[in-house]
Amino acid sequence: MPIAANEACAGDVATTRRAGQAVGHDVYGVAAPAGTRPEVTRGSGGEVWVRYLSGDAKVGDPRAEYLTIGTYPRADALAAAKAAADGEQQRSSELPDGGVMLWSLERPESVYAASPGSDLLVEVYSPDAARARALVADGAVAPLR
Repeated sequence: MPIAANEACAGDVATTRRAGQAVGHDVYGVAAPAGTRPEVTRGSGGEVWVRYLSGDAKVGDPRAEYLTIGTYPRADALAAAKAAADGEQQRSSELPDGGVMLWSLERPESVYAASPGSDLLVEVYSPDAARARALVADGAVAPLR
């Protein structure tokens, strides 16, 4: 069953694959951390979020304490990310594939990444800003297939 736009559901590899088919692009995430369950949400503009719930959290839990990977369609995402990285409140780092990751000093818990030749911008949100940067820098964030 496909995931409707603006719908969240319990996820697994098959659910993520269906979300990617519905939006026509890769969906990014990480290997599910121990003790977590993925939740997949598809936005109306092709966005897909994979959130890793833990403990007693249910699908749609409003708390912002869970690792979340967002995949956003964006024409020439790398150029857009590099342009955004020029701001005074932004920090960035080059990635091994020639891409870039960036984050705001005001909101360091969200790290954005873009790669050469891709029309996808990936956001990694973690309540622990250092963890978000490490997941991107270490190459742990990848298309889920």
